[in-house]
Amino acid sequence: MSKEVKNRRLKVGSRDVACRMTMGALVRYKRATGKDASTLTPDDLEGVMVLMYSCCISASHADGEEFTMSFEEFCDQLEPAAVNEFYAVIAPDTTGEQKKTSPQPKKS
Repeated sequence: MSKEVKNRRLKVGSRDVACRMTMGALVRYKRATGKDASTLTPDDLEGVMVLMYSCCISASHADGEEFTMSFEEFCDQLEPAAVNEFYAVIAPDTTGEQKKTSPQPKKS
């Protein structure tokens, strides 16, 4: 595992915790929800929180770091902006380029 991947962190309250997608995170998510993470949609806020929690627990355990927060404590510590941080942590832009959007056609 590259050092860059291992060093992915997420701010949870006053702590910086390890956070990355692992096989353990996917298993934890499925056990908690009964669903595969591939079925998760962005509008399923609780599902996104369960995935974030699973990624933090799994990455912390993989790195030998203690992670003792309950799911509710974890959610209580998160600011809404943490969801965007999470997506940046698990799927960072590796091209170094800004994503471009296509201009929208003008409505008549």
